[in-house]
Amino acid sequence: TEPAPPSTALARRLAKRAGIALGSVQGSGFHGRITREDIERSPLSPNAPAGTFSPSLRLEADCQVDALMEILAHLEQDPGGSAIPLEVALLRATALGIRETPEIRRKPVGAGDATDPAPVDIALSTHPAAEESRGLRGVDRKGFAALSAEWTAPGSAEQADMHAENSPPEFALAHMGVEGVDRYWPPLEPGTLVSVGTARPRPQPVLRGEAVGAGYVLSLTLCADARAIDPPGAARLLARIRRLIEQPLEMAL
Repeated sequence: TEPAPPSTALARRLAKRAGIALGSVQGSGFHGRITREDIERSPLSPNAPAGTFSPSLRLEADCQVDALMEILAHLEQDPGGSAIPLEVALLRATALGIRETPEIRRKPVGAGDATDPAPVDIALSTHPAAEESRGLRGVDRKGFAALSAEWTAPGSAEQADMHAENSPPEFALAHMGVEGVDRYWPPLEPGTLVSVGTARPRPQPVLRGEAVGAGYVLSLTLCADARAIDPPGAARLLARIRRLIEQPLEMAL
């Protein structure tokens, strides 16, 4: 067995916590000693700076959104109803899909169990309407109206607290609302487990039963941290989000 490369005690603790082999890290200290900065700069570190390569899974699926668009139009026309932005419905579908796929989540102490899972927090961004993402807490526990009111209101104290933690969100959703863009792959920021991307629905022939008719299709993309999530788990999450988008009554109730 080769001797371990020279390293500081803090670097060894950080490497053990992140599952990084010291032999894979190039030391920058005296005589090649591995330091805390070397571990944090490692591509395998969850705190790696932006632009650092990290292995990721990329999956995509097309979703029929006619039923979802009809429900949103119906909610707007109801007496006392209000317009629900499409990205809010996509946000709720993503949150419920994550809740149904607990194996992809980190498990901090006191974060709930199978009967009472931890709430799903998501950073949502829309382009070109907003340049920065906004964090929303407990998305899976809020309905369309509550999420719409929170998203369209000025930044709340809850959102400010979420950003003040200075830790990247586990999950992010980015909606690209630019006409002519059919598919959007948002970047997977360091420390984020899953980043979901959506674009504007586009008219396209769709199969309904044995007949082909006109409909609307939305492309759904998913990028996941391959160090934390395996391909089957990422595929299950994508399939559940797609199901909720195509069968929106499950999340509208």
